[in-house]
Amino acid sequence: METAEFYGITQKELSVRTGFSVDQVENVLQGKLPVTEDFALALERVLGVSAKCLITFEKNYQQQKASQASKEKIKFGKHILNAPAVQELKKRKIITQKTDDATIDAVLRFYKISEIRLLHEIQYNQKRTALRHKRNGRSDRLSLITWLRICEDKAEKIKCSDYDKKTFHKALKTVRELTVEKPKIFCKELVRICADAGVAVVWVPEFPNVHVKGATRWLTVNKAMIAMNLYENSNDVFWFTFFHEAAHLLLDKEKQFLANYSETTTSCRCIDSSEEEKANKFAECLLIPKQCESQLKKLTDRQDIIDFAAKIGISPGIVVGRLQYDKTINPEDHNDLKRTFEWQD
Repeated sequence: METAEFYGITQKELSVRTGFSVDQVENVLQGKLPVTEDFALALERVLGVSAKCLITFEKNYQQQKASQASKEKIKFGKHILNAPAVQELKKRKIITQKTDDATIDAVLRFYKISEIRLLHEIQYNQKRTALRHKRNGRSDRLSLITWLRICEDKAEKIKCSDYDKKTFHKALKTVRELTVEKPKIFCKELVRICADAGVAVVWVPEFPNVHVKGATRWLTVNKAMIAMNLYENSNDVFWFTFFHEAAHLLLDKEKQFLANYSETTTSCRCIDSSEEEKANKFAECLLIPKQCESQLKKLTDRQDIIDFAAKIGISPGIVVGRLQYDKTINPEDHNDLKRTFEWQD
């Protein structure tokens, strides 16, 4: 420190006068330790240097040091710019920065990490997320995490009542009635009804190389998220997926999920589980009550399917999907009764 040198004060004498050890004085003067308020006040008394100036100088020095270190880390993260997930973020204009450094900084902020290497450490709260993954499908891990991150961001913006299991269970019966409606009607109603029960429902377009139809996770102990896409755009798959995800909330006593994908590789794959089977059964029974299942095997005629659907109060396309799944009819039979959904700007 120039003032000490000007007065010919050695580090040892400065140590005696300030009450700090020689090692502490030496490390501070060499920039190895920060200038604390106590040290700055001691120097002010000994050397007459403004403690406020010393503290401001130290703060600016540390910020400059951190900024330089951050720039160095960014240089080693440029490979992420070519990742399909990041390219998709730019395509959707979620990340709009022009320069490489600014883009990497935006990526870090999006994933809520401090440096790119930590992307490999992200588990995305895997104990709190349930996914409905295409059987035998493999998803790119970063793309999946990215899709979930967008879903979470949208869900956090939806105002919800505190989650109540009984209210949500009751709400699902009302939601079931929406299966006969068109998207322009059921979308807003579905969000409203579920929000009143503490569940934020969001739709986010599917990512390339992500074979997930839906996801459920707890945002807080009092708020849950159901995320949907149009991976398969027919209404039978859409509604079955929704009630499947809803089942995870109702069946989860501890508000913790085990994500049904493997973390052993850079890709994610489907894992069968008893929880998934229970969720499937719940969705099946809610859409087509158990007491009506015996009639399904008799349904092969188009009009019979329409009449049966009207009788139990669901869309005929859902009945067709169930009949195809049960192999009562062929995969190509009566697909015109299904509704297909498309994304709109």
